[in-house]
Amino acid sequence: MHRTQISIEDKQYTFLFGEARRLGVSIAELLRRMISERMLEQTDEGDPVDSLVGIAEGDGSAVGREHDSYLYGHRKTDCTSFALMQRLKLCTAVALDADFRTFGLLNA
Repeated sequence: MHRTQISIEDKQYTFLFGEARRLGVSIAELLRRMISERMLEQTDEGDPVDSLVGIAEGDGSAVGREHDSYLYGHRKTDCTSFALMQRLKLCTAVALDADFRTFGLLNA
């Protein structure tokens, strides 16, 4: 752990002091928690389509049930496989359909 010294404004100190007291922790611990939360926010990239979830209503047609096919052009199972393969940097898979090749993950 690194030790550091910072200068903050009076209103910032008052806020930190109050929050730390309310939570029953030191100001140093509160700052560590705040930094950790901010770090998590920045590393949680997620799917850009996630921001669209819940903004519209549907009638239960295939668009709702098979949204991955409409959004990505592939079935949900394939989308999950594609995401995992990309994350693990895999480029070979045994598949019975052409979706993996279409997605660009297979060379053969």
